[in-house]
Amino acid sequence: MYSIRLIDRSKDMEYIVEWWKEHGWTPVHPYMLSETGYIVEHDNQPIVAGWYIKTNGGGALLEWIVKNPLASKEVVSKSLDILVESVESYAKEDGYLMLLTFIEHKGLKDFLTKRQYLEGDKAMDVYIKGL
Repeated sequence: MYSIRLIDRSKDMEYIVEWWKEHGWTPVHPYMLSETGYIVEHDNQPIVAGWYIKTNGGGALLEWIVKNPLASKEVVSKSLDILVESVESYAKEDGYLMLLTFIEHKGLKDFLTKRQYLEGDKAMDVYIKGL
């Protein structure tokens, strides 16, 4: 059975950070993460996490998506469907006109393309300044 719920930072972040590390990614600092992070579970096992980031414009973001590296491809695929469909629904309910994400992972690009996401800017560099 699949379910989706808000991420509980006190319980979930430890293994989500490990997932990022196991995929060779630098873990995202907690202050970058919104309170509307979601985790999809299958049979009470965490499979996929991602953050729904609200803005004050017409678009929201779906970011920091990561999967449990031990989960099967089939379970991950279904979990991604649930995550993306749920965040799309939440964004529509909140009045957003579009959902945007920034990704480099080929598999995730293919997944989103099949879900009718359009490719935006290419070869974009990211610049950050701490305040």
